[in-house]
Amino acid sequence: MTVNVADASVGTADYQYITQKIEGMRCAELLFGGSSAKAITIQFGGKAPAGTYSVPF
Repeated sequence: MTVNVADASVGTADYQYITQKIEGMRCAELLFGGSSAKAITIQFGGKAPAGTYSVPF
């Protein structure tokens, strides 16, 4: 994602999100919801101002 025009007045209620859908067959082997669920690692990089960011899965 690239920002072409900066917003000089970003408010606390402003937000941006990026989604990536994952096919069920690709995540079925993770066994989410069970006692034998596998651990995962999500890694990404970004160039952004200091702040708090979250990545829900």
